[in-house]
Amino acid sequence: MASYQRGYFGTDKTGRPFYVDKSGSMSVPGIKAALTGGDLNRMWMRYIHSFEELLKLRFLATSIHHQKNIDKTTTVVDLKGFSISKLWNAETKGFLKTASKIS
Repeated sequence: MASYQRGYFGTDKTGRPFYVDKSGSMSVPGIKAALTGGDLNRMWMRYIHSFEELLKLRFLATSIHHQKNIDKTTTVVDLKGFSISKLWNAETKGFLKTASKIS
C-alpha cells in the first residue's frame, strides 16, 4: 500500500529480521481510500497477522538459519516527510488511538 510503506527486508549482520517502517510518508486518508468502504478493520487484521507471522515464522526461521535463538528485530523508522501538523487532525488521532490499543 503506497499510503503506508513498511516491511521486512532480510536480516541484519547478527541474524535479526530487518524491518523498515516509513511512518513519515503515512497518509491516513490514503489508507482509508485504498480500503473497501474505508473499513480499517481489514488493515488492523493484517497488522496483527504480520506480528503473529514474526513470532511464529520469522523468529523460528532466522533462529534455525543462524543456529542461535533470535527473538528481536532491527527496526528503522523513516520519518522523512513527517510533521507534527499531521497529528493534529481528528482522523489521524483516531487512527493512532486505535493502533495503540492493538499494540
